[in-house]
Amino acid sequence: MVTIKHTGADQGFSENPVVGWCDNDRDVILKEDFSYTTKSGITYTGKIGSKVNGANIPRFFYRIFGSPYIGKHKRPSVIHDVVCQKAFKEYNYELRRNADEWLWPEMLEFIKANKFQIKSKTLGVRIGRWFAWAKGDFKKPQKDPANQSKQTQQDPSSSPKS
Repeated sequence: MVTIKHTGADQGFSENPVVGWCDNDRDVILKEDFSYTTKSGITYTGKIGSKVNGANIPRFFYRIFGSPYIGKHKRPSVIHDVVCQKAFKEYNYELRRNADEWLWPEMLEFIKANKFQIKSKTLGVRIGRWFAWAKGDFKKPQKDPANQSKQTQQDPSSSPKS
């Protein structure tokens, strides 16, 4: 649940994210809307109820890249996650790639992360993207055969001609 609008607002985050932990000790849910506006004035807003999981960085990489829930890095990880969820929902690999390659480093730069943190955490989300791709998150669902037969019955032009 994210909205993406060109607002022309100044670059930055809205306050700190207000979240609640889920039962799995990995995911959190936004309890208030939270947004980030890019240098070019595009605002990404995560809506109340959005579930985020720490920028898709696999947990075993936390020791290398750092936890996305600690310190100033939590704000970029929330926005990254809601944008990626929109990409998954729409099967939009380009949006996901832009979130990793462009939006994520810009947010880290904005919070004044050092060059090592920017490079290492960007590598972490790239690895997370690869895991998501390998897991099949970007595969379009197969058409429901029951739904397909209903469409065929309603549309005589789609039935085979003898």
